[in-house]
Amino acid sequence: MARPHLSHYPVESAVADVVQRCIEAGAEHIDVAIEFAGAASWIRIAAGAPLDVDPHGHVPDARPPATAAGLDVMNACLALGALVSFAPGDSGTTVVHVERLHEVLAYKRQEGRVIEAMVARLRSRVVDGLGLAFHRALAGVHSRGRPVAMTVNAEPVAARDPFALEGTALTLRRRELPFVVDGRVEAVLAPPHVLTAAAGDPAAGRQGFFVYLQDRLVQAGGWSRLSVADRGEGLARIAVDLPARAVHSFAWEAAARRVLFPITVAPALRALAFEAVTAPWSGLRRLGPAATGS
Repeated sequence: MARPHLSHYPVESAVADVVQRCIEAGAEHIDVAIEFAGAASWIRIAAGAPLDVDPHGHVPDARPPATAAGLDVMNACLALGALVSFAPGDSGTTVVHVERLHEVLAYKRQEGRVIEAMVARLRSRVVDGLGLAFHRALAGVHSRGRPVAMTVNAEPVAARDPFALEGTALTLRRRELPFVVDGRVEAVLAPPHVLTAAAGDPAAGRQGFFVYLQDRLVQAGGWSRLSVADRGEGLARIAVDLPARAVHSFAWEAAARRVLFPITVAPALRALAFEAVTAPWSGLRRLGPAATGS
């Protein structure tokens, strides 16, 4: 089954899309394996839940690719490689196997140490990406309540919370920003934080909006075209939870991994961002060394 490779869709995002569908199906343990085998290098995702994928590669709740909700299972797999297979495992599990990886086939020669090192870097990117995107699920602070265990090549994936940095953490008052969509009132939850820059920051010092959809981090920093300058002292980060029922109201720039907010809520978020980047340390409420964006 051949479909075009989505060049703007990084491997770690495509793997995260499949993992997200596994979590939605009720999986509490997900194992990812990424193995070097030259041109036949492969990715396998095994989930402790059945994924309902029909022979045409669609799932019942398939979403369009250009949304913050990500790709459906088949399109996410085809963003990884050209050959995809699904197999039911033991006890209601599902195994997804992807071969002919696009990142490997992009090289003229698909053998040797260069490709082996590239696959190793790819594996590292997936580990870091899953730890950041699903830090709430891994820590058990998501809506389902119980932690979701993830492994990559049998090694546990650790939660990488961008709001839990070493050093002093300060916060402004949590906001609930209402807006109207399809004749009903929804709300964006947005607690702003000011953090101390620290070594090992999973978000690499980025400031801006950290946008969550169904407890998955879909945007890690950046001000979403709202013309906000970064803070000079400390890191201004705002955890924004999108209402799942109104996700279609938010535009998604896939190449930039960025959510654009509708005009009904963008001014309030810009005002909140400006407050976060200009507020003095002395005017903020101290949280201590382990702030959280949940």
